[in-house]
Amino acid sequence: MASKLSILLRPISDEFLEILPYDFLFTGDAEQEAEASLLMEGVVLDVEVLKLGHHGSRTASSPDFLAVTSPEVAIYMAGEGNTYGHPHEETIEALLAAGAEIYGADIHGTIVVTTNGEEYELWLEKQAPPVTLSVTSLILPSELTRTTSIDLTKVAGV
Repeated sequence: MASKLSILLRPISDEFLEILPYDFLFTGDAEQEAEASLLMEGVVLDVEVLKLGHHGSRTASSPDFLAVTSPEVAIYMAGEGNTYGHPHEETIEALLAAGAEIYGADIHGTIVVTTNGEEYELWLEKQAPPVTLSVTSLILPSELTRTTSIDLTKVAGV
C-alpha cells in the first residue's frame, strides 16, 4: 500500500516556466485511483515528458490520464525480465495510441532528461530505438527456452 503513495511535482510560477518551457511529470508509483484524483482536481496538464506510474503497469496510466497529459515521451522504470511483466502490453498500446515515444530502463538502462531551457533531450545508457509492440513481445521468456519435439511419423500416420 505504501508504494501507491507518491509526490507529484509541478512548477506553477510564471518565472519558472520562462526558464523551463517544458512540463515534466514524475508520478512515482501512483496508480489509476491517484490519477483520477489529480484529474478531478485539475492539477494535471499536457506534459512533454511523463515518468509512468507503477513501472508501466496496467494499474496506472489510464486512458483518461494519457488523454490529458498527452506525453511526447513516456519513461518507465522496470528491471529486465522482471517477474511482474512490467511494462504491461496494455500500457504500451495506450501510450503508442497517444503518440508517445516510450523508453524503459529494461531496454535503455539509465535514462537522463536534460534541458538547456529551450529544448530537452534524452541521454540513454544503452542506445536502442523507442519501445514498440512486436511479435516477440507476445512471447514469454520461458517460452523461448522451452523446446517441443513432435514425432512427425506418428502425426502423418506413417
